[in-house]
Amino acid sequence: MALLLAFLLALVFGWKEWRGAFDARFVIKGQLGMLAVVALVFLYLRPALLTEVSGKAILLTKNYRVSQLDSIIGKEKSIPIIRYHPGMHFSKALDSINEIVVLGNGLASYDFWQLDNVSTTYLQGTVPKGIVKLKYEDKLRIGESLVVSGLYNEPISGNRLVLGTNGGQGVDSVVLKADMQQGFALKSNVKTKGRFVFQLIEKDSTGAVLFSNPLPVEVLDKETLRIFISNRFPSFETKYLKNFLAEEGHELVVRSQITKGKYKFEYFNTTRNPIYGFRENVLKDFDLLIFDADTYLGLSKNNKEVLLKLIKDAGIGLFVQPNENLFRGSNEMVQLSVERDLREKNIKVENIVLEKYPFKFPNADPASIALEEYSYTFVVGKGRFGTSLLSNTYQLVLDGKTDAYANIWTRIIVASARGKEVNGAFETSNVFSFKDEPNSFSLLTEEEKPKVNFDAEYDIPLVKSAVLEDRWQGKTYPTDDGWHSLRLVNDTSVVSNFYVMDSIYWKSVIGANMMRDNSRFFDKTKNVDVKKVLSIEISRWWFLVIFLACMGYLWIIPKLKPQSV
Repeated sequence: MALLLAFLLALVFGWKEWRGAFDARFVIKGQLGMLAVVALVFLYLRPALLTEVSGKAILLTKNYRVSQLDSIIGKEKSIPIIRYHPGMHFSKALDSINEIVVLGNGLASYDFWQLDNVSTTYLQGTVPKGIVKLKYEDKLRIGESLVVSGLYNEPISGNRLVLGTNGGQGVDSVVLKADMQQGFALKSNVKTKGRFVFQLIEKDSTGAVLFSNPLPVEVLDKETLRIFISNRFPSFETKYLKNFLAEEGHELVVRSQITKGKYKFEYFNTTRNPIYGFRENVLKDFDLLIFDADTYLGLSKNNKEVLLKLIKDAGIGLFVQPNENLFRGSNEMVQLSVERDLREKNIKVENIVLEKYPFKFPNADPASIALEEYSYTFVVGKGRFGTSLLSNTYQLVLDGKTDAYANIWTRIIVASARGKEVNGAFETSNVFSFKDEPNSFSLLTEEEKPKVNFDAEYDIPLVKSAVLEDRWQGKTYPTDDGWHSLRLVNDTSVVSNFYVMDSIYWKSVIGANMMRDNSRFFDKTKNVDVKKVLSIEISRWWFLVIFLACMGYLWIIPKLKPQSV
């Protein structure tokens, strides 16, 4: 449009100056008029020049090393410094540079995008004192154990870490020793359904509280399953396992072979209904089948086909109680990929040394569910196939370590059993959620246009994944601490409860996690030379001066010399 108007203006100007002859006067005034029109067009279009950027800056984050900063400034005294805090927008400050050095803990992951077009070097800061690694399950079921483990950096000898209940009562503790780093593990049983906030407290040698950080935990009802156990021979392992499962309230049918073709049946929390043949219509209602290795390896071809169909199509879980023959022989359902491990005959689980078979899983299937290297569950179609390296776990019960036994087998059962069909599920990678910081989540659902509601107050916009058809992404910015919830509007049973806390908590953990995240993100691919071109607008004053000069000449010259060219 601007060019069309400029062309029309040039035609009008030429028509006005035309005197019937193409003489020198017309040529000079025509050129000046065209120059004025071009200057007027540039005043409107605001042209710019492309200039290759070559500059460097420092981005300072928390816990940066002063020695690193002094070293860089000593080499480049005029280098600009940007002081970062999470959530700030500093991308405009990078317009004139193509290289940046990040010092300290680094950026929050939601700010990484601001350095996409800049060559970045990350120099890790000082590892914070305190807890730098933390691991625990924030969703448990009644009867399970809350296990809080982690790593403490530069502890003070004599101080204690205490795991406190929702009311602040200590349930477990560990004494810290003077060392560079110390691992720790604290434990408590959960017996009541609800949402709780445990506390991880550090006390000095006099008992004074130095700090207290919240540990939100959601405790769900026990999930009862229908389980069928079949053993070639009665065993102590099955004896104690069936007792445990029955006490947990599961519906249980146990079949033990006495002689060829004769079986002993036991029933717990269910009606009497003996099972002789492995037929599809008989086994399809069970959530989990537990076979000893001899029963599994002795299955006929027809029985194996029935089981495989039930696992793949109906989603049933199969757990095989192991022996050495299971790992040595071929497996038609999954590729176990085990290796002999004659050096390690024991394995440490729940801080307890247990016996294991002389094998290991060096490279588990990516679709497997690994439980601390002692048990693996492989996804087979809709169902699961699981086994373990542990042997004689019943010895834990005999030694009075019933909590450890219960925790190990609960995890194995949950990982191996048929998953419950749901219309959707929420997922998040956040360790903790903080006030006024983005809380990202994913929703897996088959709904075409799902809606997610936050605290029954407002709906959250969702973005469909470009890779997975049933995955949607969303983000919230909670402003209040405490418990909050996300719910699928069309099915309120699909819910995710999460706890929001103030950013004063877990500073050492967050700082250490940020350093690890930044080290992974700013890898070698971020250190390559980046050619950055900056568009610099030409000052409009130049075009204004040219336009006024041309117009002034064309206006004043005829008045001073009316007969001249």
